[in-house]
Amino acid sequence: MAKPAAVSYPIGATYDKLETQMQPTVDTRSGSLPQGDLDALMQEAFIYAFPAFEIGRLHLARRQKASLSGPQDRVAWMHARKLCSPTDRWVTTPNNDTLYSVASIDLSSGPVLIRVPEMGRRYYSLAFIDAFTNNFAMVGSRVNGGQAGEYILCGPDWQGALPTAERVIMAPGNDVLILARTLVDGDHDLPVVHALQDAMAIERIDSSAVAVASTTPALPENPGARFVDVVGEMLIRNPPPRHEALLLERLKSAGIDAGARFAAAPSALQSAWTERYPQLLGNLKGGFTRGTNFIDGWLYPKRNLGNFGTDYLYRARIALEGLLALEPVEALYPATGSDSDRKPLTGANRYQLHLPPSGIPVHAFWSLSIYEVDPKGQLYFTENPIHRYAIGDRTPGLEKDRDGGLTLAIAHERPDRISNWLPAPRGDFRLVLRAYQPKSEMLDGVFRMPAVERV
Repeated sequence: MAKPAAVSYPIGATYDKLETQMQPTVDTRSGSLPQGDLDALMQEAFIYAFPAFEIGRLHLARRQKASLSGPQDRVAWMHARKLCSPTDRWVTTPNNDTLYSVASIDLSSGPVLIRVPEMGRRYYSLAFIDAFTNNFAMVGSRVNGGQAGEYILCGPDWQGALPTAERVIMAPGNDVLILARTLVDGDHDLPVVHALQDAMAIERIDSSAVAVASTTPALPENPGARFVDVVGEMLIRNPPPRHEALLLERLKSAGIDAGARFAAAPSALQSAWTERYPQLLGNLKGGFTRGTNFIDGWLYPKRNLGNFGTDYLYRARIALEGLLALEPVEALYPATGSDSDRKPLTGANRYQLHLPPSGIPVHAFWSLSIYEVDPKGQLYFTENPIHRYAIGDRTPGLEKDRDGGLTLAIAHERPDRISNWLPAPRGDFRLVLRAYQPKSEMLDGVFRMPAVERV
């Protein structure tokens, strides 16, 4: 049986001109390294490889959590049964609107069949994410509507036959993370969403296939050593694109290579990774306060969010502070950490955000989440007395202004009226808007978020 052609799923616009923030530290034509420039090379290697490290850690965690008694276990869904709260720290910048479902797929032993049930008019999305945090395919309400569907996910090395009646998604590597988001309309809606999650299915095309065992030994406690080992494993299982060959050849001098192991590196390089890893990680922090696309205090995502191309620095910063982000056409993520006077947002102050009567232009829904900043620079929910971590157009009991607009109260201290209150942590915090299926005026920049005002 002939191998069917892959179906291309629309996952967003293609951008021919990518804005690249990181400049090469060495001559990319020759691949040469100036004498004594190990620090610069390690910085470049870390920025390039950090997303693969973060995705690799997720794959390892998912597979270790499942009891690996057979190849079927490597393709099982893991469903969150409650909305994310302050206790959930498995992914940075989580949302509080949808239930997550995660599948860590190992395609080294063959393709898998994915079944999605009828979803009706409910928002849902299945983002197919490669080893470098790119969204390479999308299934969901925007792309497919609410009808049920079956999809075959196939790895880059597969040469066998496939059923001809199914639609095929070709993955660029052997490790694929599928992150599904299913909208929940309050606690009463949870049983319905649980049933939809249970109706999602993943199974191998060849049930007799044996998953290829990972060659990664027990991960070391040393963060620098762990970084080198995980990246080495990810690169051997997920070969980078050919246009990066010279870059990868150069990064070998920093110990970053397919199959590389920290224990096999020269002692000087081991010492360098051990000593410099904290600083390299620290250099990535503050992505929500850096950049050039600031308007009224809000930092708008670059157009290549979720499909980064060669924009390695942006890709790394998103991996730290917004891992598994969707592309703008699926969800737009304006974020802010400052008020209208450009001063940092902190729970020591009280703020308000006035939204116009026209609202936020989306086809699906919008939600404004609030996060504390942890010591690593990652963003998580923080506990508050009303257990509200986000506020949006589906929040019950919101009180409109006289002009039909909406004024949100953002503060750590409880206000007199809590209907429009978004509780803030005591210290520094960030606000992230999620505009699901944004309309053209938002994608094109006609609509912009108003500034956060200190009261």
